[in-house]
Amino acid sequence: NKALANYSKYLSYVKEVGDVPFITPAYTFVASVYQSLGEFENALEYYNESVRLADLNNIGISVKTRLNIAFCYQKLQELGLARSLYNKILSEQIKNDNTFDAIEIYLRFAELEHETGNYTEALSYAEKASDLSQGTESKQLKAKSYASLSKAHLALNNTALALNYSKRAYQIASVFKGYRLASYTGLLAKAFYQAQSDSAFYYADLAFAEIEREQSSVYGENLESGVFSNYADFYNEVAYWYLEQKNDVYKAFEITERGRARVLLERLSFSESDLQNVVEDTTLIALRQKEKNIDKLYRQIENSKDEQSISKLKSELSELEFQYQSFTNELHLKYPKLRSFKELETIKISEIQNSLSAEDALIEYMFTDHRLIIFRITKDDADYTSVEIDSVSPKKHLSVLVSDFRTAIQEKAALDLIGKRSKPLFELLLKPVSDKLDGINNLLIVPSKSLSLLPFDALYINNSFLIEKFSIKYLPSSTIYKYIEPPHRTTSRELFAVAGSGLNGSTSQTKNYSSLPSTILEVDAISKEFTDVLSLKHQEVSESKIKTTSLNEFRYLHFATHGNVNELNPQQSGLIISELVESEGAFQEDGYLNSKEISTLTFNADLVVLSACNTAVGKIIRGEGLQGLQRSFLKAGASSVVVSLWSVYDKSTASFMGSFYKNLRTLEEEEVGLWTKFKMYFDLYTPPMFGYKEKALHLAKKELIQHPYYNHPVYWAPFVMIGK
Repeated sequence: NKALANYSKYLSYVKEVGDVPFITPAYTFVASVYQSLGEFENALEYYNESVRLADLNNIGISVKTRLNIAFCYQKLQELGLARSLYNKILSEQIKNDNTFDAIEIYLRFAELEHETGNYTEALSYAEKASDLSQGTESKQLKAKSYASLSKAHLALNNTALALNYSKRAYQIASVFKGYRLASYTGLLAKAFYQAQSDSAFYYADLAFAEIEREQSSVYGENLESGVFSNYADFYNEVAYWYLEQKNDVYKAFEITERGRARVLLERLSFSESDLQNVVEDTTLIALRQKEKNIDKLYRQIENSKDEQSISKLKSELSELEFQYQSFTNELHLKYPKLRSFKELETIKISEIQNSLSAEDALIEYMFTDHRLIIFRITKDDADYTSVEIDSVSPKKHLSVLVSDFRTAIQEKAALDLIGKRSKPLFELLLKPVSDKLDGINNLLIVPSKSLSLLPFDALYINNSFLIEKFSIKYLPSSTIYKYIEPPHRTTSRELFAVAGSGLNGSTSQTKNYSSLPSTILEVDAISKEFTDVLSLKHQEVSESKIKTTSLNEFRYLHFATHGNVNELNPQQSGLIISELVESEGAFQEDGYLNSKEISTLTFNADLVVLSACNTAVGKIIRGEGLQGLQRSFLKAGASSVVVSLWSVYDKSTASFMGSFYKNLRTLEEEEVGLWTKFKMYFDLYTPPMFGYKEKALHLAKKELIQHPYYNHPVYWAPFVMIGK
């Protein structure tokens, strides 16, 4: 944070002065911070701008900058380009007898070969780097070389050598400052594990502490996710050690949970009111204005057709986003209260079991290199199943299976084909635990990686869908359940509903979005189930109207409008609200309610329903899962969210939602009787894991399966519930 804040000031100053020899390296300094944070796209933008300015002014590019550019391409899987750049730099440095840069290149080559599975070649490059480093005084280059040698020997099962080199690397890194100790400690833990030594568990704990310390020194959802994604798989690896060596399912589950959704957990622990209470109004307004300026540029880029204009706008956007990040960093350095998150404890299996009924089961998925681990937790039992995945890249293989299955549904394929594509998914994900689900009617699924995109409900086995046997809901991590706001909070009104009926694609903002006339029918059908309703339709719908409404007064929130997903920047995903560009008020509203804006709202809602397109879809981030819109609504205070996994049909959705809310009201009356209300009044009520909301969604899906026109899963399977 400090580096980014100070580089921002430095860059602004040298640009103002106009001293090009200082501006060029300023861009590389900023790029290096982004690179350290794992934000390789952002890093590359700043490196490339540095190169552009250097070429324009006949200034030489440093070898380190060229190396870092190649490294960013490597991390972005442009391996051929990275290899070509490394070769070119290496030949120059050997010719110029530049030992230090040659060592760095050999180390980068070693990592590239390791990533592509060429472990013998990786070892060869690591040895060259190590040999050269012995002739220097650089402790850091020696530590890097030893670590590279250890990684290669680990992959080649040369255990003694791997342990020896990892010890030497750790010994240097733990004494001197300026090292990312987490990676050295984790490597040592892996070497001890391969040597079958219990020291592996000791050093793994040290690595976790260092990883979490490192993450806590960064602010910003995207940047924190970037930092943590470097280490997310390590948590799963150590969890597997506890299963394999100690058969300790409780500790293994705790560790995999410790590595899940850490950034989302921190966001849930920090409310918008915390920011408002700490920061003065003028600063808060400045922050919001910066956010609006960024949003405006995104809209202009989306609506521009001219490549030259787009390039210019992207350059402006990159600058504004950097300034915004630096501004928020300075706030967090100035106000320590903004960094003092509540202590977040990982959920224990016993806590989950206390929340489950005899009819419930939690199924949580965890990946290691070539294994899928399935945790199964019921009221009275907890165990796991380890499944070998026969594939060179198991996670990639599974993502293809998920994609093929989704495609079959979205293209309205016949049930025979859907069943055919269900079979490998069912056999991998559920068959290993199916004989232990007798008496279970409700499944809480905690997916991982590409499984976040899988509608388990629609798996078609033995001529029936999984939803016909189980009520199903989802969570990004089990621990999240503890920190989601509880339902049944005090609200004075019942339903707030928005119909995206005024969109007709007449403006550049909505040119790709058709009118949704059936949302009027949808909202009207829902409204009949309630007595106190505020519904917005046609020209009543505006972004400022939504933001100025006291949404915290409503128990249910329903948005029947288009959704938009931005996978490059999940905080720019959002809901298309209206075609109006509003200039009243403090800020110009653009009719687009994005993820960042949603997370600053305040809800007391038991349920938010997004009957829009792709609202559950987003960027999959290691350790965080899917960054869809549901995260923002949970952060704003919703207890649960219903979202969609793909573009939904206007008319069928109106029918589905009418059925869902009718069931919701009926089942609520049955579940929440006088005695329950009495316990709620005295704050003695604990809601069940599966209650009337989950049952209502389950029943609505089963009803649509019987519908003469809308029985295909394309109509009902996209809707999933996440939360409490």
